[in-house]
Amino acid sequence: MILKKYALRHDVLLPLSKKSFDWYEESLGISPIDAYSTLKVMGFEREAKEIEKYASAMDWDKDLYVKFLR
Repeated sequence: MILKKYALRHDVLLPLSKKSFDWYEESLGISPIDAYSTLKVMGFEREAKEIEKYASAMDWDKDLYVKFLR
């Protein structure tokens, strides 16, 4: 799975270059979580379970300044 190989623990997958990108100095690790709903809808239960385990093991206690648009 390309996501697992190139984007795990990163924020964005760049599939053509097979690289990843992080929005901030410290990665939020959001790329797999972003893919989760698509995997569930498409019936990829094994892959979705892997992301559930990944998300439950993450350290969510981060103090980061995050920009957002209104």
